[in-house]
Amino acid sequence: MGCTQKYSTYHIIEKESFKPDSEHNPTTRKMYGTKKVKEYLCVGQWLFSSNAQKLAEGAIPTLLSHTCSGKKYLLDAKVTNRWWTTIIYSRSCYIVEATCPQVFK
Repeated sequence: MGCTQKYSTYHIIEKESFKPDSEHNPTTRKMYGTKKVKEYLCVGQWLFSSNAQKLAEGAIPTLLSHTCSGKKYLLDAKVTNRWWTTIIYSRSCYIVEATCPQVFK
């Protein structure tokens, strides 16, 4: 069995334009954090029936939209990809930990 974990941190994530493993520094109005949230999504795969890693990565926009729903941005975010593999089964998970924003008036 093999297990791997990789994470990235972001000061601000703009949900609509976020792409994993790419530079992401949106320009925004001043915001402050209101509440911390944690959301996750996992995808499994038996033998070679699918690619759990690609399916989980493709679901990131949906995961982000559910995190602080109704908000366009996430503050002080950490995106973790955790996956493990055995001979017949693989599982890939994305975990988003962030603070929901509020715009200064």
